[in-house]
Amino acid sequence: MRRSRWLLPAVLALTVLGVVALALSLSGRSQGEPDGGSAGPASASASIGATATATATPSPTLSPTPTPSPTPTPTATPTPSPTPTASPTEGVEDAEARRRFVEFQQRLIADAAEVQASSQAMTDAAQAQDDPATVAAAVDVLDFVDRERDWLASHPSAPCYATAHASAGAMLLAYAAVADAVLAYAGATGLDRLEALATVAERADAARVSLSQLQAAVESATCPG
Repeated sequence: MRRSRWLLPAVLALTVLGVVALALSLSGRSQGEPDGGSAGPASASASIGATATATATPSPTLSPTPTPSPTPTPTATPTPSPTPTASPTEGVEDAEARRRFVEFQQRLIADAAEVQASSQAMTDAAQAQDDPATVAAAVDVLDFVDRERDWLASHPSAPCYATAHASAGAMLLAYAAVADAVLAYAGATGLDRLEALATVAERADAARVSLSQLQAAVESATCPG
């Protein structure tokens, strides 16, 4: 059983490292990007072209002999189309969507810290072969997952970050699956324990994939405001 004693902490550590990376990414994104920017290549080219036109010296040309031109026939002036304007409520809705997105990110940052601590507790207990402590840590994870899923349900997303919101729910389910596998591992003996360990490894890898998907969804979300 020496091999399983050290492999389980290594598997759980994958989840811890993924959560740390997610927390760092979200911490940077939640601060927003600076306003303003420099002119791009197109605007620079236009500026250079305008300068060249203004400074160029025109070549002398012969003036053609003026000829009478026919009187133009007056045409009807087209009626200008009304310029669309934003709905009075559009700006309010954008600001609300942005506020909810920031709140969602802040929740993820706080969750990442708790997940890291819970994963570390499971790792330490498994490394010490302390099955009761391992069970207690896994139960704490399941309680955490239930609480955060309730929070997501009571804080529905705006369309601009709906994918990230759904990915957070999927990540919680994947993390709960790891905890369930750890519970089975702690209660198993002999060959069943090795089989349970393989399940932990499989589900930890799935949790790692869910973390990556959540991080990508958060980074690609763009909420106005």
